[in-house]
Amino acid sequence: MAIDWESLVPYMENDEIEKRAEHFLNQYWDQKTPKIPIDLIVERDLGIDIESKIDLQRLSIDSCLSKDMKTIYISKRSWDVEVRYRFSVAHECSHFLLHKNVIEIADFQNFEEWCTFYESIPEKTKKRLDLQADSMAGKILIPKKLASKAIDNALEEMKFQFEEAKIHILELSAETEKMFAQIVGTKIAPLFDVSWEAAKWRIYWSQELMDKIKDFLF
Repeated sequence: MAIDWESLVPYMENDEIEKRAEHFLNQYWDQKTPKIPIDLIVERDLGIDIESKIDLQRLSIDSCLSKDMKTIYISKRSWDVEVRYRFSVAHECSHFLLHKNVIEIADFQNFEEWCTFYESIPEKTKKRLDLQADSMAGKILIPKKLASKAIDNALEEMKFQFEEAKIHILELSAETEKMFAQIVGTKIAPLFDVSWEAAKWRIYWSQELMDKIKDFLF
C-alpha cells in the first residue's frame, strides 16, 4: 500500500514546534546556563547512544537515527566540529520527538536498506522532515527565554554600530531582516555553542526575537 506522506508528515506551525521544544527543555534541563548539554540529555535521559558513522557522507547527510531509535549516527565531518556535532545530535533528537511515526513504518534493518528507504521519500516530504527537525533543534539549543536576554545584551553592546545602520535603512525588507539576524546571531552564537547560521535562523524565524531587533532599530 502506498504511503500517504502528506498525512504522515503534516505541515507544522512554528509556534507548535516552539511549544514542543519548550516542553522538552522543561522536562530535561533547568535552563540556568545557556549551553544545553544536548548529548548528555540524549544519552542519559532518552537512552539513545551517539556514534560516529563515516558512511553517512556518501548521502551528503550529517546524521540519522537507527531503526530501533536507540542510536544516533553522526557523520565524521560533523563529529569533529563541536557546533555541527551538537546541532546534528539536536536534529536527530528532534526527529525522535516529532517523527517517530515515520521511523516506525520504515522498512529497513541495516544501513544499506536505510539508504534505500531514505531515497524513496518524496523530496517535498524529505525537505519538510528536515526543516521541522532543524527548526526544533535550533529552539532546543537556543531557548527563547535565554535568547531574548542574550539579544538584549548584544544589541546594547552594538548600539553604536546599529545607530550607523539606521541612517541608511528606512525600513526592513526580508533581506535586511536576515542581515540583522545574522549580525546578532553571530554575536550570541558562542554563548550557546552553536554556529552563527543556527543562531541567525533561530532569530529570523521567531517573530518575538526579530521584533526585539526591529524595536531597537526603529
